[in-house]
Amino acid sequence: MASAFRSPTSIDREGDGARAVDRLELLNLAEKAATVAVDLLRDSKMPVEPFPGTGGKGLVTALDRAVEECIREELAASRPDDGFLGEESPPLDGESEVEWIIDPIDGTNNFIAGLPHWSISIAARAKGAIEVGVIDAPALGLRYAAYAGGGARRNGHTLSARSEPGPDLADAVVATGFASGDAARAAQMSRLDRVLGKVRDVRCHGAASLELCAVASGQLDAYFESDLRIWDVAAAGLIASEVGVEVSGQPWSGNGALLAAPPGLAETLRRLIDQRGKRASS
Repeated sequence: MASAFRSPTSIDREGDGARAVDRLELLNLAEKAATVAVDLLRDSKMPVEPFPGTGGKGLVTALDRAVEECIREELAASRPDDGFLGEESPPLDGESEVEWIIDPIDGTNNFIAGLPHWSISIAARAKGAIEVGVIDAPALGLRYAAYAGGGARRNGHTLSARSEPGPDLADAVVATGFASGDAARAAQMSRLDRVLGKVRDVRCHGAASLELCAVASGQLDAYFESDLRIWDVAAAGLIASEVGVEVSGQPWSGNGALLAAPPGLAETLRRLIDQRGKRASS
């Protein structure tokens, strides 16, 4: 299934040396912007309350918008010609080949409730491929970072490759998540029903970026979810793929549920979640 994420083995074959994008420069800028955003959140006196009229998975706070604007300004100060795609503001077409994809607070429901599973997500895309990803989870004390072809790090330490086949389906701990709309949730519950009896356990932490990072670091065996947007998973999808996790599906374009898992487990789980209108056979 088509994906915006590069596999670590595909970079050189695509003429990596000829690319004009300086991935390390972009990564350093993304990390700097994430640090500025974390400082804003730490020092802010804004109330952590949703705006009237927002609800369900679509809760929005003043801090969501302030963080996105802060990140946007930080990036534009160094790269004014780049494009910008964020959850809380209109997209901006740039003159360069680079577009920044931002989720200022992924897991706003958790953020409002005082739960720690939320993150700041910053990705850079060029010519349709994600080149850089940074996930900062301040309440968990975690920062994940990656650039295409360069592996991934957690708090500065290189993450081990997850190129092993993974556990059998019956031994897998799998994460998922849910949309706000009734129709989307009904489809998601049907998919969960097919998976639940086949795996060891299922988790739902409420932030797609951190579920992907947990698969990358080996805390989860797999993660799947539909009804996502590109800013939910752009940065973390690259982080996972850089350690050998198979990341497939583009739910933001209607191309199936997103699935992240080690290669052997991914194929089995994809067959299970892609079934339509029938239960999986025993």
